[in-house]
Amino acid sequence: CQLFAFRFPRTGTLGDLRARLERIVWGNDPLVTRVPPPARPVIRHYLQSFFTRMPSDFDLRGASLGNLVIAGGYLRCGRRMEPVIRRLSHLCAVRGTVRPVVNGSFHLVAQLQDGRRLVGQHLLTGKEVPPIPVPVVQVYLTRESRQDRPVEVTISPAVKRLIREAELICYPMGSFYSSLIANLLPRGVGEAIQENPCPKIYLPNVGADPEQLGLSLSRCVETLLAYLQRGCSRPVPAEKLLHFVLIDSRHAQAFPPRECARIRRMGIELLDRPLITGQSAPCWDEERLVPLLLSLLKER
Repeated sequence: CQLFAFRFPRTGTLGDLRARLERIVWGNDPLVTRVPPPARPVIRHYLQSFFTRMPSDFDLRGASLGNLVIAGGYLRCGRRMEPVIRRLSHLCAVRGTVRPVVNGSFHLVAQLQDGRRLVGQHLLTGKEVPPIPVPVVQVYLTRESRQDRPVEVTISPAVKRLIREAELICYPMGSFYSSLIANLLPRGVGEAIQENPCPKIYLPNVGADPEQLGLSLSRCVETLLAYLQRGCSRPVPAEKLLHFVLIDSRHAQAFPPRECARIRRMGIELLDRPLITGQSAPCWDEERLVPLLLSLLKER
């Protein structure tokens, strides 16, 4: 849906951006008029819930409209995320099952190499503030934005069952800590993953990710495995948590041979495929990537 992918421009006045959002809320913008019923009224109601609570000085520059819809639904549903995701998944005909890893409100804390602690993923991603100047040492969850005390969160039996029954586990590209590792932090995720014998594959970032400052390809794999191990009740072999790392050796800058050799020594297989094309570079070509992932299912 084009509406969910839309981002407000980073230029323009706050007043102009607020006026655009108001037109969307009241159904007077092509972005929302193109949304077919029955999704349109639900999306508008969720946006209205956000808009009526939005501070007058809220900065909409670069904001994701899809995230605003979800935030509005979260507020409208009594600060519960699961019913919002379930309803939007149904209305947008999303294939498969979409669930939050935990149904709660927490903040991501990043401890940096210089000792500083950043509370909130917006301070880590390099999108809203300048990129971090030193590497991340560790990340964890906290309950309050004004303190950085770690909190332990456990996944529900229903989420654990979904992970155990998955046909393929994919650790995808994206912001390394705030998108990938954050979802592995709740207790029970690593345990459920290691109990599932399905294929498990890591798709490394091939573009620039500010969060990966100081991390080589092999260090990314080691970090991924370390956080997965934390979620297990006892140490488990790496091959229980990760089977494959996808590479395209034609792009040696992204996949240095020395780094690939280190990954092989961990007992992890490298899938070397020509999946970065002239049209997709520097990213993976999704039209080639999807068939590869589906082929892993057939090999089970």
